[in-house]
Formats: sequence, structure tokens, C-alpha cells
Amino acid sequence: MKPSYSNLCTEFYDLTKPEAGPKEVIFYENLIRTAKGPVLEAMCGSGRLLIPLLKQGLIIDGIDNSSYMLKSCQKRCEEQGLQVQLYNQSLQTLSLPHQYDLIFIAIGSFQLIHNSVEALKILKNVVTALLPGGRLVIETFIPWDAIKDNITGSILSEQSKEITSERTASSPDGFEIINQSTVTTYFKKQLEISQIRYEKWAEGKMMYAEEEEYTVRWYHRYEMELFLEKAGYSSVNIIDTSFEQNEKAVVYVAFKPE
Repeated sequence: MKPSYSNLCTEFYDLTKPEAGPKEVIFYENLIRTAKGPVLEAMCGSGRLLIPLLKQGLIIDGIDNSSYMLKSCQKRCEEQGLQVQLYNQSLQTLSLPHQYDLIFIAIGSFQLIHNSVEALKILKNVVTALLPGGRLVIETFIPWDAIKDNITGSILSEQSKEITSERTASSPDGFEIINQSTVTTYFKKQLEISQIRYEKWAEGKMMYAEEEEYTVRWYHRYEMELFLEKAGYSSVNIIDTSFEQNEKAVVYVAFKPE
């Protein structure tokens, strides 16, 4: 599989999704203010949600396995006078200096761990990173529109047709980044595979290009609940809500045993 969340992907992401919307920020701000100890955003990326939360005066650490994303996050924080502790680590090999009362994974990022064995390993790793009674919060989504569009009578298709799209983002320094994507959804496997090519252009010439591939797995409501319980969480609360970039979000709040 081609690498993901590299240089051009980060640039494009920062241009098209610089910050989370108000509804999402308020939801997580309210959640964080109930924490009784340190807070960590896992898979924080370049700070789409982390930065607006830091602007509210909250103290939150961040962790991500993309050095490109974290470099952008650190730079953006410094430009805005925000203090943050960032860790460049994979959740599969988690090694943090202390435990947290609250760890959250927003906007479906956990679903990028499409291998169920790896996903379970991560959930178990996060248990060890939490203080007794601490919480893991995972936001998820299901591509309901695509599922409905691929039902004929009472039969769900095995997979969707390839859906291609192209988007262009312009940067303040005069560059254009083109995103060309092809997405195929495998409904019965609950997988969505995206193949993306990024091109950076200036004055009619392509400067360089980058290709990536990533797979997203979605979980149905009680499937995720059982998965969390299997990983060692004592109880799980489920919240249905709506955000600007995830209109039908399902948020799971899982507690580590006291």
C-alpha cells in the first residue's frame, strides 16, 4: 500500500480543512472541561481540531504517526502563540511519559485502522495509557448514503462502482494543489478504499506529485461497543450527534476500569 498523509496531502488538508467547525469544537470543549487529569488527542493530524481547542485555553497533548502532519501542527501553533506537546508515534507502539484522564480520536480517524487485529491492539494500548476511570472517546461514521444507493430491492451490492473526483486548492503563495481521487466501497466487508494523486502546480507547470492510498473501515453501532468491551473497557456510552464535517456522527465514550 502506498504511504498516506505525506507532504502534499498535508498541504492540501491544511488548505481545505484548516480548522474544525464550531459545533465540533464546542462538543469537544465541553467534553474536555469535564476531565480530571491530562488530555490527549490521538491521531491529531495537523491540528484541525486541536488548534481551535487550544485557542480556548485548554491544555491538550497531541499524537500522530505522520511527521508531516505534526510538523505542520507545530508550525501553526507557534505562529499563533499556542503551547502544545506533540508526540510522533504510532498507536500500535504507544509509549507515552504519563497517563491521561481523557483520550479522544475525532472525525472517524480511528477507522483508518482497517485491520481488526491492529485496531484491537490499539484499543488495548490506549487502555494502558489511561488513568484508572479514564475515558477513551472515539467518533465514527457510516457511509449511509452510499449504502442506500447500492441497494437494489432488498439486496446490497458487494461493491460500488469506482467514484472519481477532482478538487483544486489554491495556496496564498500562488501554488495550486490538485487532488484526483478514486474511491471504491466494499459494502459487505465494510471497507472504503481511496487512491489519491496530488499534484502541485505553479505558473502552468507541475512542480511535483505524490500518490497515496488508504482504507477506511466502518463499524455498526453495537459492533463497536462490543469491540471496546473486548479491549478491556468496563462500560461504553453512545452519543448520536451532528458535526459540520460528520453530519451523522456516532461517538463512543469508553471507560477504563477503576
